[in-house]
Amino acid sequence: MAAKNNLQKSKIYDMESYKRTLLFQKISPKTTQQSLEKFLSEYPLEQCSVPTNEE
Repeated sequence: MAAKNNLQKSKIYDMESYKRTLLFQKISPKTTQQSLEKFLSEYPLEQCSVPTNEE
């Protein structure tokens, strides 16, 4: 029973995290982690990451 409760809590946490996620698409390839953090600095962010398309 404890495992089921932990799974339910995990799903709730994932959904809450998902609800607070921002996704920016088609941003300049020149965008850096630092420039995005500076741009969004007025908002209470917990985490910021810039995915890169390394070819």
